[in-house]
Amino acid sequence: NAIDKEIVNKLFRFSIATFSSGMFMTLMLMSLRHIIIQDSSIELAGIWEATWRLVSYFNLLFVLPYAIHYLPKFSSHKKLSSIRSDLKEAYKFLIPITIIVITFILTFKRDIIELLFSSEFLEMANILTYVLIAEFFRILAFTLSNVFMAKAKVYAILQNEFIFSLTMVILSYFLINDFGFIGIGYAYFLSSILFLLLWILKFKNLKIC
Repeated sequence: NAIDKEIVNKLFRFSIATFSSGMFMTLMLMSLRHIIIQDSSIELAGIWEATWRLVSYFNLLFVLPYAIHYLPKFSSHKKLSSIRSDLKEAYKFLIPITIIVITFILTFKRDIIELLFSSEFLEMANILTYVLIAEFFRILAFTLSNVFMAKAKVYAILQNEFIFSLTMVILSYFLINDFGFIGIGYAYFLSSILFLLLWILKFKNLKIC
């Protein structure tokens, strides 16, 4: 029936969005590894991969629970005013707790790095500040992206993920060349601000049935 077809269609679009986002991310990480090895060293490429792993776990701490909680709510809303209300509620909780966790990690970053990895990874401390502040912007952006996921706006999700990945690779290429390894921290910071701005722009132009 029509309802079953609509559900299957939504699931198919979710699958496309998830697969494509994963593909963009994989290609981005492969490109970044190549850039770091070419401009710096394979050791620093390993430190970046460890940084990315740490940041991914940090991201999941916030993004996954919010996606589970808010996706059904956003999906059920038929008015933008209701979605905006839920977003305000989400951000009121999300922003302070994210800032607290980031502050804690940055205060004890060297101890945390040695605890989770080893003293050989302390070079990570030099870029962690930029990466974690960038992650703050990405978490705000991902909260907005949940609205588009809930409404099956797959094109918007793919477009923003592609732009973020491409921007990150291009900026990393130039900034690592100019500033050394810390350039990847600068690139991630700038790309993440752009990522959030793109989602804000898309949300302002969002139309739902």
